[in-house]
Amino acid sequence: MKPYVPEYQDESSGDEFDSGDEFDPLEDNVVHFMDRALATIFASPEERGLQRRFRKHLHGMCDEAWAALLLIPLANLHTIEFTHELPFPHLHEVRANCAWGDSYIYESLLTPFFYFPAVRRISGSFIREDGGIMNLPLPIHRTACSVKEIAIQKVYSSDTILRWLEASSDLEHVAFQLSVHRDDGWTDFDASEFRKALLLSRQTLKTLRLEVDEYFDKAVTNYQDDNEEPFGAFTDFTILQDLVIRHAHLTGQPSATAVQDIPQFLVKMLPVCLKRLTVKDIMVDDLSDLLVMLLGLVQHRDLFCQLEQITLCPGWLDDDLIRPLRVASEAVGISLSVLDDGDYSYD
Repeated sequence: MKPYVPEYQDESSGDEFDSGDEFDPLEDNVVHFMDRALATIFASPEERGLQRRFRKHLHGMCDEAWAALLLIPLANLHTIEFTHELPFPHLHEVRANCAWGDSYIYESLLTPFFYFPAVRRISGSFIREDGGIMNLPLPIHRTACSVKEIAIQKVYSSDTILRWLEASSDLEHVAFQLSVHRDDGWTDFDASEFRKALLLSRQTLKTLRLEVDEYFDKAVTNYQDDNEEPFGAFTDFTILQDLVIRHAHLTGQPSATAVQDIPQFLVKMLPVCLKRLTVKDIMVDDLSDLLVMLLGLVQHRDLFCQLEQITLCPGWLDDDLIRPLRVASEAVGISLSVLDDGDYSYD
């Protein structure tokens, strides 16, 4: 990674630069750092011109040039100390993305950013839990955490999820996609524990997405069929507007609900502030019950007056099967969509 080197109006043809009046001589150790960093960044003979030009900006006390010089060598940073002022007071968003093969990023790389004063959004992909001491809870006082949004695609540890939720009491947007690394077995995910940790943000949460990827589905088929428990009631989340949830986490396993309770199940389970509901990974054996639950929801339009969209993501639903739900939805101004899981993008 190399910094952008802007054109300098008074470019010298020589290899050396005379600092003149515009450069206040720095301490020897700083000059040594500058020379060493430039030699590392612009290492090839063909880049000597860029090195000379960049040096001029440093001697001219250009803020952007000094920021680039300090940030680029951070790959080898061992120690950083802050005294009176807060660290990185303008750092708003942190992204940690791993985009190849079976690689992953340890969650300890992201954890420190929960301390930063201005960080509002933390996102990433292929996040794995550390061993040993990193399994301890985050030592963060909840009122000091400023993170409002967490979005992690392909997270390999449910413990990581819970620690981050417990550290953040004012979350507005939460999105997790569970996955299984090929070298690991899946640590049981407890949706009720997830809900308990998320309740800290019950008065601020607007968006919740709790999903799995294809590797999770293949690796834990038996676990999903036998052990998966529902999330529980969403009614405590008083401003929740967008919910993307798996069928099993929404309703529980087939036949888990008494027949007489099925039509009213979602009416009692969902908050009246909800605007958009997406149900993914629909269980074949419980499809008919789900459709009855959704029909009961639509028929209580007087309570759910903000509901705009219901999306089902099984891909294989026959239109005749969902016609009663579609007709009822259209009659009260609710849009009903049926999509393949792959058509519903992960943001």
